[in-house]
Amino acid sequence: MFSYIFSIFKKKEDENESLNGLRALAILLVVFFHTWGIFNGIHSDFWKNIFDNFNSGVDLFFILSGYLIYGGLLRNFRKKGSIDIRGFFIGRALRILPAFYFALAIVYLYTKTQVDFFKIHPPSDPNVANFWKERAEILPFIWSDLIFLSNYFPCVMVVDWSLSVENHFYLLLPVLILFGLFKLESKQRVALYCFVYFLPGIARIIGALSGLDYDFVHKTHNRFDSILVGIIVAELISSYKIVLNRNGVIVLSVILIVGLVFGHSYPIQFWIGKSIALNAQNISYGILLFLCMNQKTFWTAIFGSPIFRPIARISYSMYLWNIVGIGVGAGMVARARENFSTIQTLQIIGVSFLVTFIASWILYLAIEKPFVDWKNRIGDRKAGTG
Repeated sequence: MFSYIFSIFKKKEDENESLNGLRALAILLVVFFHTWGIFNGIHSDFWKNIFDNFNSGVDLFFILSGYLIYGGLLRNFRKKGSIDIRGFFIGRALRILPAFYFALAIVYLYTKTQVDFFKIHPPSDPNVANFWKERAEILPFIWSDLIFLSNYFPCVMVVDWSLSVENHFYLLLPVLILFGLFKLESKQRVALYCFVYFLPGIARIIGALSGLDYDFVHKTHNRFDSILVGIIVAELISSYKIVLNRNGVIVLSVILIVGLVFGHSYPIQFWIGKSIALNAQNISYGILLFLCMNQKTFWTAIFGSPIFRPIARISYSMYLWNIVGIGVGAGMVARARENFSTIQTLQIIGVSFLVTFIASWILYLAIEKPFVDWKNRIGDRKAGTG
C-alpha cells in the first residue's frame, strides 16, 4: 500500500527525467494561467501580458504528445514494419477515457444540481445569476464533451477543448500511417510537416485580423501546428542523430528565450497574440524539447530534476481538476470576491496548486493509475516481457 501511494515519486525504468520536467512545466503554466485569469492582482501591463499567455502550457502538452506518440509509433514501425492500430487505440482509451469521463460526470452532476437549485432560489447577485444561466444553457451540449468535439461546440468542461485537439490527433495519425505516411523517406516527411505547419498559423492570422474572438484558436485546424512541432522534433532526433556543440546549444538557447519572451509579450486580445505569438511559443518549446532530448545540457540539468517527477506523474489528473482546485484554494484564502492584491493573487495561486496537487494525487491513485497499470500490462504481454 505504501509503495502504491507514493508511486508518483518513484523513478520508472528507462524514464527520461527531462520529459517529466517539461510535463511539470506545462501543468504549472496551466494552473497559473487559470488562477491568474480569475484572480489577477498585478497591474503592470507587461506582466499581465506574460501571465495571460501562460495558456501556452497547453501547447507544450501538444508538443510532448506529438513527440511521444509519433515517435513511439515510428519506432514500432521501423522495428516491425507495421503498427498495431487496435493496441494503440486500446492504450489511448485506457490512458485517457476513465479519468476524463469520471471528471466529466462529477462536473456535470454538480453543475446540474446548482442550476436546479438556483432555479428555485434565484441568487441576488446578477453576476452569479448570469453565470448559472449560462451554465444551464450549456448543459444540453454534454454530447460535445462525450465525443471530444468541445473545441467546436459549447461544452460542460472548460478544459476539454485541448483534449479534443489531442484526440483528433490520435484518431488521424494511425489513418495517415495506414495510407503510407511512414513509407515516405524521413526527408520527405519532414518537408511535408514543415509545409503543413504554416497552415494553422495562416488561418489564425486571417481569423485574428477578421476580429474573431480568441476562442477560435481552440479549434483543431487552428492549433495542430504545436503537435507538428513535436512530430518534427521526433523526426530530427530519431532520423538525423544531430549532436550539438557548445556554440549550437548557446545559439538555440538564445533563440528559445527570445522566442518565449516575444510569444508571451502581446495581449491575447491583439491580433499578434492570437496568431504569430502562438508560433513563437510552440517553436520555442520545440527547441526546448530538442535541447532536453538531444544531449546533456544545462536545460537537461534543470528539467531533469526529480522534484518534477510527482507533478508530471499526475499532470493529467491535475489538468482535469485544476479548476476545482482553484475554486477551493481561492475560498481558503479569500472568501469574498474583491480586487485582489499581488500578494493575495500569489497566495491563491500557491494554495490552489497545493489543493489541486493533493486532490489529483488521490484521484490519480483511485481512478487513473489502475487503468494505466492495466494498459502497461497489456503492452508488456504483447512485447513478451510480462
